[in-house]
Amino acid sequence: MPSQNLVSGVLTDESLNTNLAAIKQLESSMDFLISLSPEQRKRTAKLRANHVDFVHQMRAVCNQNPDFLPRQFDLAEFDRDVALSTQLEQVASAVTQLAQQIEDTILGVRSDMYVSALEVYGYLKVAREGDGLDVHRRELGRFFKKGSSDSSQDEDIITDIDTITGGLPGPAL
Repeated sequence: MPSQNLVSGVLTDESLNTNLAAIKQLESSMDFLISLSPEQRKRTAKLRANHVDFVHQMRAVCNQNPDFLPRQFDLAEFDRDVALSTQLEQVASAVTQLAQQIEDTILGVRSDMYVSALEVYGYLKVAREGDGLDVHRRELGRFFKKGSSDSSQDEDIITDIDTITGGLPGPAL
């Protein structure tokens, strides 16, 4: 039975470094980004989705009738904040989509390597005794001993191995 292959790719050291540098460049190009502590996040006023229209309507009122505002109110900063929020939402959407693709790819790659390892373990289970693999068979078999902290997961793994090997009997572990 062939191994699964959800992901097949290579990320060279040069490509990895280029990608990490691009992320750093993105971060440094937005020198206004901040990091809030958990306490600051808790205390910061939060704009709920159902109040976005309120903000835009207040901005329109201010821009149409700026004379009623006190002089210390910075209308230009208010306008910049609204524009920046819209732009950052676009960036966040693109970065979130990329992050999700990276996470999905990591999940796929880890699944591929796990299925491959299970397949190899299945071959190890059915290999002849005395072929020099007995020590490895015993050592690796400890991952699948019943009664471990993840015994239900181990049972699923044993089922996976049996599926991969077609349920062929192997030497006792």
